[in-house]
Amino acid sequence: MKQSAGEVVIESELGRGTSVRIFFPLAEERVKAAGAAGHRPAARPGTETILLVEDDAEVRRLTAEMLTRQGYAVLEAASGQTAIRLWQQHKASIDMLLTDVVMPLMAGPELATRLRAGRPELKVLYMSGYAGELLEQYGVASAAAAFLHKPFTSDVLAHSVRALLDGKGGA
Repeated sequence: MKQSAGEVVIESELGRGTSVRIFFPLAEERVKAAGAAGHRPAARPGTETILLVEDDAEVRRLTAEMLTRQGYAVLEAASGQTAIRLWQQHKASIDMLLTDVVMPLMAGPELATRLRAGRPELKVLYMSGYAGELLEQYGVASAAAAFLHKPFTSDVLAHSVRALLDGKGGA
């Protein structure tokens, strides 16, 4: 919420309860509803295998579900260490790494560097709820890095993954 320049107001009154109000600044543009003018067609379904690395269990589950509905095979890892073990077992069949940037013990860019050491052509899509300077510290704020800002919709995920796998975006 702080990243979005918002604020929280908490009011509590004995015997009446607590009220929490969250305020976000107005968006500069209105978000177009699905089906509205300018809505892009659905992404072509995939058949590739994606190594999904996300330390938040719920985000990992939802992302894996979205990818599976698109036809992708998904290998899930909660950490960089688990991802490396899965990589060692399934290296030949993994087409893409989809990894959170900020994770405990091993950040996404470090994981990508390790996996690409043996396979430089590996497609990598980074995702994060963080922005700005923090991402620059991890080296993913450059235009060369394929990046997906959390939260994202199934449609945005599908198009980002398909574009990267088809060689139309990022690293």
